[in-house]
Amino acid sequence: MIRALAIPASSRRARLAGAAALVAGLALLAPPAAAGPDLERGERAEIELRYADAIRAYEAESATAADGADAARARARLEYLRARSEGDFEPLTTLDRVRRDEGRASSPAAIEELVQRADGFARDGLVRREALLFAAERSRSARQSRAAELYAIVARESPPGDALGRHAGRQAFELWQSAGERARAQAFVGALGARADRELVARAERLARRRAGHLAALGVLAAFVALVADGLRRARRAGHLAIVARSVRAALPGALAFGAALAVAGGSLSHAFEAGTAGPFVALGGAVVAVVVLARAWGAAGARPSALRAAVAAASVVASALLVLEGFDPKYLEGFGL
Repeated sequence: MIRALAIPASSRRARLAGAAALVAGLALLAPPAAAGPDLERGERAEIELRYADAIRAYEAESATAADGADAARARARLEYLRARSEGDFEPLTTLDRVRRDEGRASSPAAIEELVQRADGFARDGLVRREALLFAAERSRSARQSRAAELYAIVARESPPGDALGRHAGRQAFELWQSAGERARAQAFVGALGARADRELVARAERLARRRAGHLAALGVLAAFVALVADGLRRARRAGHLAIVARSVRAALPGALAFGAALAVAGGSLSHAFEAGTAGPFVALGGAVVAVVVLARAWGAAGARPSALRAAVAAASVVASALLVLEGFDPKYLEGFGL
């Protein structure tokens, strides 16, 4: 009888597990423990921009509660404030009065006033760099050139390996590059020296190669057009322009068909992997048609030897492709190391 009334061990474990889950759930629903009075006093002082009082309150909290979440919060705030204590907290007060007020933070005049005030902050202080970085971020959407200048100042004044300096350097480089000021972007990275991280240096080197490729492409196309023009001039003197025209008309359908096939095939392939990127293939197809027609005209005008003509025409196709991809988005060239 006793054996029949006994509760199986598995059932007891299930009941214990259910009870534990219930206790845990009730613990989660319970209100969080109130912060210590010194921690609350410190946080209230921070809100009111009384940073010296906040430090004293956090020090008291750390001394009375050596362990626990409150002590950890107090120590984190102490570390934050002590790192920004230059000038008896006057720079930090100036910065926080702007960034805590959305109206002032959105005002170009207030941002420029903050930049001017930051000129009087300690050059080796963290708050000056944070103020200039905040001003750069707020200026970025409407005044990219000004934002790039501010980012550059932060990068130049930051010690090597500083996270703020690395971020600012990359942003300045990106803004100048996107604005077409490539020479300025390269010069900026070169002037940073040891402050430039490896990624930024690699991007600057890639930009230098891209600029060289851009100039080389322009040179190839200029030489190709000049050679074609010289051939046509010779054909006109010899009275062979009609022959050239007939040759071009004969080659045009095939060139158009090849260009169209390139545009359609490339566009279809691009849509299979990333929608909306068929534009470069369409432009490249048009460039190929132009190169083929000009090369045909050059050949009909009596250009010799044919191997040189073919080599120049092929180089012109490559040059056109580079310029087309760069024109649509320079990121297309990154896979080629440019």
